[in-house]
This record gives sequence, structure tokens and C-alpha cells, in this order.
Amino acid sequence: MQQTLFSSNHPIRVLTPFSGDSIGGSYLSAIALIQEANQQRTVNYEIAIHQPGKLEEKLNQLNLPYKSLNLKWITIVDLSKRKKLTLPFEWSITTLKLFRLLKKERYHAVHVHDGRMALTWALPCKLSRTPLIIHQRTKFAKSNITELTYKSSRMIIAITKFVLDSLPATLHSKCVIIDNPVEVPPRDRGTSRKILEDRFGVRNESFLITIIGTHQHQKRQDFAMRIAQTLKERNIETTFFFMGKYGDNTIEKINKKILKKKIDDICIVAGHVESYDYLPGCDLLLAPAVDEGFGRSLIEAITYNVPVLASASGGHLEILQSDAEDSLFKPDDIDDCLRKIYKHIEGKAKFPKIKDYSNERHCASVIEETLRVTTR
Repeated sequence: MQQTLFSSNHPIRVLTPFSGDSIGGSYLSAIALIQEANQQRTVNYEIAIHQPGKLEEKLNQLNLPYKSLNLKWITIVDLSKRKKLTLPFEWSITTLKLFRLLKKERYHAVHVHDGRMALTWALPCKLSRTPLIIHQRTKFAKSNITELTYKSSRMIIAITKFVLDSLPATLHSKCVIIDNPVEVPPRDRGTSRKILEDRFGVRNESFLITIIGTHQHQKRQDFAMRIAQTLKERNIETTFFFMGKYGDNTIEKINKKILKKKIDDICIVAGHVESYDYLPGCDLLLAPAVDEGFGRSLIEAITYNVPVLASASGGHLEILQSDAEDSLFKPDDIDDCLRKIYKHIEGKAKFPKIKDYSNERHCASVIEETLRVTTR
């Protein structure tokens, strides 16, 4: 149920708007920041959502207050539709309403967590002289309008050096690198394995490989299916467990691909489920995605003592740095990936070490930088 924005006597008030239509790893990291910061009571983050959806359900579940704006956001796709004559009118209405909100509430800053929110809030922030903080969590998608938008910001937080390096050099002077926070609820392997057996029929003797992520080319789920196909052909007993946020009819499309490859007897497509219930019971997390900005699921798996095998690409390389030779494979290289999988199945792979990704550490860094740009 929608709640009203909480009032606050805190010296620094920061508005954090979201589209509201989805919730993934990036938004979970943003919510973790908001929860930790508001407990510390140094900076007060207030949430706004543009449209009802999955995020609204999550906020209600966590009992986090928010304001529902019921406004359309701006995307690059919209900007390319020159023939849609109503767009300028819609943008003008959205910009005017957001400008009035910022003037009325007098926030010290607006902190956005994706490109759509950056495009939508850049002009209202400029007009109201409200500092805009952009949290860049993915590889920068180059375009003139996006670069212009980012130039209007007061600060850009990049979650990895890989993400920072993807930004235009003209923006680097206003960038800082702050790792994402990742903390997981307590779970044990035995309970998780029992849930997997009861809900999906996973047998205890099967080597369970999980893939977490949306069904898009960057995530390389088709690559994972080819790995499954090869292992089946070589009579290596494995089960592949796919988890992720999928759009309409996507699960049906994935299952059709699995049927075509004749691996439906060793593949389970769970869809958008709470991964914490299942991940601890898996034997290996396979992360074939290329150019990932971060790699939250890697940290979650390692925290649960689940081995990982990821493509040596993007943010993965910044997470897996110590004792990681058995946890990385050449991107899109099936043979290298299979060699590493065999090592994991045989129990001969080294377990990687990672640094501290706690909410407390992340929050302290973000608050320090936020105070720096809002108290100039």
C-alpha cells in the first residue's frame, strides 16, 4: 500500500526516484543503501516511484515509505521516436511536475540509479538547482543525449573501474568508484537442497549448476545451454537451474530452446524467484555474462560457500582477484569453460577470496561523497 513520504529533521535530505516497473540486483543494492543510511541518520533518503510494479511490492514488504508519482519517465527509445508528436508534451508535463516537487521539498540532492531516471530528472534538477547524483551500475551506453545528461550531474558514482572506464573521459573528473553492497540472509545448504528437491525434483546426487540473470544476449544464457548440451553428450550428470527476471512469454521461449537442444531432462527454468532460497543448495554458479558492470550473484554465491565460474570480463575481474584462477574462463570459450567445470565437479578447484562488500562500508563511502557535493 502506498505510504506518504516521511518528514525528517535530518540536515541532508536526498530524493531517490525509481521507475518502479522492475527490481533487480542494482535496485536491491540501492535499497540496502537507503536502509543503512536512514538507520545512521546522517543522510535521509526519501523514495519516489514513477509507476506501480514489482518495486512497489518490495517496498511494501520491507515497510519502506515512498511517494507514488504516477508520471512517465524518459528513455532513449522515446527520444528516437520522432514521429510520436505527443512526446514533447508528455516530457514537458513530467518535467514541470518534477520541477515543482523539487522546489517545494527543497531536497539537498536527487540520487538516481539508472539511465532512465537520469534522463528524466536531469532537467528538473538543473532548473531547480538541485544537485543530481548518478549511480552508474552498468557499462555506459554511449549517446550524445546521455552524455549531455551526465554532464549536468554534480557527481557520478561508478560501481567498478570497468564501469568508470566505459564513461566518456570528459566525465571522469566528477566520478568516484564505490563498490556495491552485497549482504545475504542466513541460509544453509541442507535446507536449500531439500527445497530444491521438493519444489523442482532436483536429485541429491546430481551436480547442480545455477545461472542467474535476465534472458538477454549479454547474460549469455544460450552459452549456458550449449554447455549443458555438451555435458549431456559426454554423459556428465548435471542439472542446470535457471533463475532470473524474465518478461512476458520469455520462460516459454527459453523452454523451446531447451527442447530444441534436447536438454529438457537436465534443465529447470524457475523464472523470477527468491534466489536466496535456492543458491546455497547449488554446487556451482555459472556466470557467462560479458561486460557485466558488477556481478552481485558472484558475491552472494561465495558468501554461501558456493563455488563460482564466471567469464573473465567486466566487473567479474574486479571481484575475483585472489585465488581466482579456477573461477574465471575466457569469455564465450566453451572449451575453457568446460575444463574449469570438470575441475569443479572433481572437487579440485580453488575457492576464491573476495573483499568486504558490507552495507556498512558501502553506505559510509556514499554518505561521505554525498556530504561533499551537497555542502559545497
